[in-house]
Amino acid sequence: DTEKNNRSKVLNDRLTQDGFLDIHTFNYNTYAEDNATFTLSHKSVNVNGTSRDLIAVVIRGTNMDEWKGNMNVTGYSYNSLAEHYSFRNGANQIIDKLSRYLVTYDRFLDNPMVLITGHSRGAAIGNLLAVDLTQGAVSGIDSNSVYAYLFAVPNATTDYDTSYTNIYNFCFTD
Repeated sequence: DTEKNNRSKVLNDRLTQDGFLDIHTFNYNTYAEDNATFTLSHKSVNVNGTSRDLIAVVIRGTNMDEWKGNMNVTGYSYNSLAEHYSFRNGANQIIDKLSRYLVTYDRFLDNPMVLITGHSRGAAIGNLLAVDLTQGAVSGIDSNSVYAYLFAVPNATTDYDTSYTNIYNFCFTD
């Protein structure tokens, strides 16, 4: 448990040092195959001389039993290959918590921008999340204010839509 708490503490300390507020972590102490382990926080930033609110969504990569979820592509019904079942469940968890976060801190958040980042499993979940937010899945988030920078991204869907200019996937070869 100490190691688990230290991992979220390191991230929380970094976000605090960078001026982020109202830091909430989810699922760092829960290991389930369909989990999304992530952190939400926000801060005010200057964009072209105008103050804007920025919500950071930081999604952890695979850990423990989440490996089982990485292999669960179709779910238990085996009826669809359109989206990765476990990654979709993770994105849905974040949408739910992000919606609640916006309600809780709405007095602080005016026309927020959303920055999503993740690695590996977190990147796949982040990809689906970024598309959902860009398509208006969460009230209060402008589709033109969603940005995703994702690293070592596994496939999350069979719909390879490259028209999203706000989603950046970085995959490197060694």
